[in-house]
Amino acid sequence: MNSKIKRKMGWGLIAFSAFTTLIIVVTSLHNAAVRNRVLADPLDVTAVIVDIVRVYQQQNINDFDFHDTHNTPRYTQRAYIAYEVDGQTFRTHLGWWNSSFRVGQPVDIIVNQSNPREFINANQAPGWIGIVVMAVVAVIIGGGTMAAGIVLIQIAKRSERSRDVFGGDIQH
Repeated sequence: MNSKIKRKMGWGLIAFSAFTTLIIVVTSLHNAAVRNRVLADPLDVTAVIVDIVRVYQQQNINDFDFHDTHNTPRYTQRAYIAYEVDGQTFRTHLGWWNSSFRVGQPVDIIVNQSNPREFINANQAPGWIGIVVMAVVAVIIGGGTMAAGIVLIQIAKRSERSRDVFGGDIQH
């Protein structure tokens, strides 16, 4: 592999790691902001699962399953709930799934009284734990791919320097 390709791959890995880290950070900050808004004006509500829908999950090019030789479609379940706040009924889907969900099952949620469409799982871990976990994941993924990109760029630079000094490519 020549040094230009290594350099491009290195910069690509660095860009990928920066983009991935940014997505993880923005998502965790958004979730923390919603949680903080809900907890600023909380109302404990028991919602009821009114429907469970099987949703087709479009496969991504990165979703390779080498054990799936029949190219079977991917499905996920989505639970829809209904709950009442101040005499008004709200119906929405949950942002999480549990295989034990059944129609008619109660689900404990905490609703933002100021905006009853915002809610969180009442049994969810504290917000700071989620932020710490997401930060660790971001450091592992972002740091690992960024380090790989830097290594590739350094290898490309070393290869270019050896070519300049010795008039050709040195085999590594």
